[in-house]
Amino acid sequence: MTIQEKKKRKFCIDCLDWSERKNHLAGALANAILDFLLNNDYVTQATGSRALKITDTGEKFFKDNWHIILTQNDLSQ
Repeated sequence: MTIQEKKKRKFCIDCLDWSERKNHLAGALANAILDFLLNNDYVTQATGSRALKITDTGEKFFKDNWHIILTQNDLSQ
């Protein structure tokens, strides 16, 4: 049995965030990406909050590896 089968979670779906009213990535792929980002300290999450903060290391990672350049506006939202 694969990890995917054990989790009984769809691999990759879009999901409407009811508070933001925007779609976001969900499912096993999204969870794996989140785990990767948290484990490498590219993002942090405050206890009891869903909000994520991109670290300086994360900002460099996004730029150098995924070619995503974040603006100050992106980081303050």
